[in-house]
Order: sequence, then structure tokens, then C-alpha cells
Amino acid sequence: MRLLITCKSRSGSTLFQGILNHHPDCKIEMEKFIYRADREMEGNIMKKPSLMRALPLEKQLEAERRILGNTNNYKVFGDKKNCTFILNKIVKPFKVIYLIRDGRDVVSSEKRRSSSRWAIAGKSVKNLSKDWAFEVNYWLENRHKYDQLTIKFEDLIHEPEKTWSYVAGFLGISYEPLIKEHHAVITAKGNRNGYHKSVKQSGDSHVGYYKQWVPGWKEEFHPSAIEILHRMEYI
Repeated sequence: MRLLITCKSRSGSTLFQGILNHHPDCKIEMEKFIYRADREMEGNIMKKPSLMRALPLEKQLEAERRILGNTNNYKVFGDKKNCTFILNKIVKPFKVIYLIRDGRDVVSSEKRRSSSRWAIAGKSVKNLSKDWAFEVNYWLENRHKYDQLTIKFEDLIHEPEKTWSYVAGFLGISYEPLIKEHHAVITAKGNRNGYHKSVKQSGDSHVGYYKQWVPGWKEEFHPSAIEILHRMEYI
């Protein structure tokens, strides 16, 4: 079974992929099969999503064979890419897991990254929030086209047993290795086997940790982002 994990960047996909990869039946690469290096264009992606192109299908298959060998070794195999606009250009059939994270945390996480391409480009909170809303809305409008599971990152943290149970059922794999690795990551606070240090603790939970870095966010956020926050019941 081919799987694509996708989301807006800074939404937990590296953590999610890392946990899934500890399952004996899974092998999920990071931007190896479908990725195309159009980095110089990313500042314009929201104006023209077609700029983010997937590799041609034959190249995807070639990379898949070279990296994984015999895919019969896995029940689930695939790629992770933080861009939804190339979904219709990847090898099919496939399943999609889409991660959504509170846009306030996504924006403030981007702003805190010293090496962020957005910081270099001078992105404002308003523009970052507009970008987040644009991509999430794109997914919401197109998800019916795919065999998909949409997961809130906050549910992954607050209700890991329930969330990983959904994932296991969706992929047809056993649940126990997933929740075992999840708890190992939480204990290690994210610093495990190359995962992002995305499981930081703030009181009892790291979720919402970054919101303190967006003071007066309602005044700074783009109206489209506030609309999506309401739609996804974040506010």
C-alpha cells in the first residue's frame, strides 16, 4: 500500500513519520519519491500552486525501487511531503494522511525558526497565516478525491491511543508498535532518532507552547486564517 503523509510545514509530520517508521510493517521516506527541488519558487507557491511540481511518475517509481527495493517487504510504504498541491501527480493508487495543526502554532513556529526561509523573506504574521489558511483550505476542498485520513496534531498529543488506533485501522497494521513508540518519543521530549524536537513541555502539555509568541494574534492574522480556525474548531 502506498501512503503519502502531507500537511502544511511545521504541523508535526516529521514526528508522525518517525513513529510510523518504527512499525515493522512500514517504511516511509522523507521527500525521496515525489519531491522536486523547486525551493527557489516556494515564496510564490501560494500565488501559483502549480509551481510545486512532483517528479514525473516514471521517476517516482525509479526512486521508489532504488530506495526500497522490493516493496513487498512492507505492508505500507511511501513518502512524506509538506505540500498538498502535488497530490494529483503522484503514483496511484495511494492513501493519504493529512495533518492539521492550529495555525497560530504553525505561524509562530515558523517565526521562531532562525533559519526559516520565511524569516529571510521577511514574511509577516499576516502573510504566514494567509499561507497556512490557503493550504489547509485547499486540502479541505479536495480531500474527497482521495482515500484519506485527516488528523489534528493536537489530538495526536492529547489522545494518542485513540488517534493511533484510527491510523492503525486506516492502514491495516497493528496498533501496539505505534503507541509504544509514541510514548517513547514523549518521554524523550522529541529528541529521538532524528525527530524534530517538537514534543516540548509547557506545563502539562506542549500543545499551544508557541502561542505566547504571537501576541495580539487576532489583530495580526489574516481573515481567511481566522475563518479556518473557526471551521476547524480551534477557536
